[in-house]
Amino acid sequence: MIGFKNISIYILLILFFLSSCKKKVGNSLFSETASTHITENLGHAFTSNNVLWAINPLAPNQSALITYHPHSRTGYEAILIDYGPCNNNTPVNAFKIISANLNTGSYSTIKIIDNNTKTEVTTSLGRITRYIWGKNLKLYLATEGSYNGGGHLIEYDPNNQIAIDLGKPFFYNNKYLDIYSLNVGADNALYGGSFGGSGDVAIFKYDYAGNFTLSNNTLDQTSRYVSYISADDNYIYASCGENNWNLYAIEKKSGKSYLLTSITGSISRIELFSFTDGVYAKWQSNFYQLSNLQVNALLKDASPTSNLVQYTPYTLNESNSLKVSWDGTTQKLSFILNGVNSFVSIPTISNDIYPIGTILLNNQTLYATSLQHGLISTYTNATKWQSMGNVGFDIYDACLTNSGNHIYIGGYPKGNVWMYDFTKPWDYVPLQSNVTLGNYNPALLSMVQNGDANNVNGPMYVSKLLFFKTNILVCAGDNDRITSSSGRALSVSTIKNGITQNFFDNSWNNYVYSDMCADTINDNAIIAAAGTNQSMLYIFSPTNSRILSAIPFPNYTPGKITFLNNHIIAGCFDDVIYLFDLSTKKIVWQQSLGNGQRIYAIASKGNDVFIIHMYLQATHFKLLKYSFNQSTSGFKSTVSTIAELSDQDNCEATKPQSLIIQNNGLDSCIYVTGLKSLYRIK
Repeated sequence: MIGFKNISIYILLILFFLSSCKKKVGNSLFSETASTHITENLGHAFTSNNVLWAINPLAPNQSALITYHPHSRTGYEAILIDYGPCNNNTPVNAFKIISANLNTGSYSTIKIIDNNTKTEVTTSLGRITRYIWGKNLKLYLATEGSYNGGGHLIEYDPNNQIAIDLGKPFFYNNKYLDIYSLNVGADNALYGGSFGGSGDVAIFKYDYAGNFTLSNNTLDQTSRYVSYISADDNYIYASCGENNWNLYAIEKKSGKSYLLTSITGSISRIELFSFTDGVYAKWQSNFYQLSNLQVNALLKDASPTSNLVQYTPYTLNESNSLKVSWDGTTQKLSFILNGVNSFVSIPTISNDIYPIGTILLNNQTLYATSLQHGLISTYTNATKWQSMGNVGFDIYDACLTNSGNHIYIGGYPKGNVWMYDFTKPWDYVPLQSNVTLGNYNPALLSMVQNGDANNVNGPMYVSKLLFFKTNILVCAGDNDRITSSSGRALSVSTIKNGITQNFFDNSWNNYVYSDMCADTINDNAIIAAAGTNQSMLYIFSPTNSRILSAIPFPNYTPGKITFLNNHIIAGCFDDVIYLFDLSTKKIVWQQSLGNGQRIYAIASKGNDVFIIHMYLQATHFKLLKYSFNQSTSGFKSTVSTIAELSDQDNCEATKPQSLIIQNNGLDSCIYVTGLKSLYRIK
């Protein structure tokens, strides 16, 4: 018989034996449960500003807007828009207008006043979609996505530095509509067109004296927006559409509308221009004069001989001679005036914290890009976050070269692909002058393009970059034009030894980009594309620049994908994770998390697939690992929780974008990007 004391010793021996048999971490990536892992918050990489500074109506998104000093016809004032903190690119509060005096280095902040209450507007006026000078020499800003919906029209007088909110012009079917188009007519009045659902197309006329004249009825039942608008003494002209484009003339006296012409295919928009001798329409490269319900074609390739109806304080060339740029991190408006470099410091601009996009690890240094802003920062354990600079465009993705000395950077607009050599100093400042290839570091490497539905090349969104062992860079995304079948259209380009090759396939007009991953065994790219009724998985050879196979995917949305082995990819969409066999062209395993637990990112390592999904609430997430093994009966998996994290910024507008797996022996970790902070799980 064993005594009580002996029983205690016996139990201790058993516990010691069990603890010595516990599985150790070793080199296996995340072999334990969540309790064995540490989630680190590495903090904010990007604290900067949401400022619009290139808002010259004669060169939108390219040139700074320069005006005279108030109450004078001399000097230089640069006009900026301080959006303040934003939610998905829409200001949370009313934006403010900043007028920077380039001669004295001072600035003024102009609040926007409600035209009815004569008090400051504090609720969101939305984001600016159009801006134009009125014939009264005042600047008009049109918006969309404002508080309680709809778009506002704001009038700014730079001579008195007064900004007035004129309200929301469009109210139709018990809802406010956004403002999509804005133009001064040949009759010198101001006109605007709406954006909404199908059939929500309306127009307004503004007489500069506080009076709006609105259209009483929608122009048709299929169009969603008025893309272009103008007017002469007798008619208002509106180009409306979505998939097909209709040109209407609306008689001013009676309000009756007439359909002048119609074009099939959403790519074929009909543009409208106000000239001093009347209104002209333009379709493709041809101009047409509009007069008394007649559409009269000019000679082929001929242009109107009169002048455009427009105003700007300075000519375009003169204002362009002032090279201006905004640095949100230092809060300085830099400019070159009369050959002298100078700046205006504007410390009262509202700060905002940006989400972290793609990250790369090289020599114990993290390189991080902002999700939708052109910023790059670095992180080391010693220095923490350090800002490097701004490339002046939205960064969608980045990747390392095989040598590890260069980073490729891709994004939008204009299909920019840049290369940064981090063995050399950063020396690029995004001034408004044109950048030629290779001038700076980072240097513009290529402006990739791709075809549209008419086989016309144009810029593309560079959504994903992959660099292959053959030293070929593959760029994938969508083109920048609307096609009749699917909105945007899938596009792919390759760059090797500085030579860009744009790949185009007619079938791609039916699909939009979803994701791309690398087949590391066969050195191919796997491109997922979503269609209206059918999705596809394309196997693309970078070496031969051709499609090796096109595999129908049995779901409308393939979602994000990652390569698992020589013929299996893992993917996720909504709350579903799946395995797809490229050889049998079938989903061989899938699982739904249920309860709306949307999956945001996926990654793989060996036979393990990692996902991160929303859990319990919009700012709380769970990181899971699926370990797969295959037998004759199919795939089986064991699932374990690696980590749970709550976004410290408590921002429902940001969600995880990707999982980055780093395997450095015993120092293995996963990074979660897409939130305002970077999270590292060891």
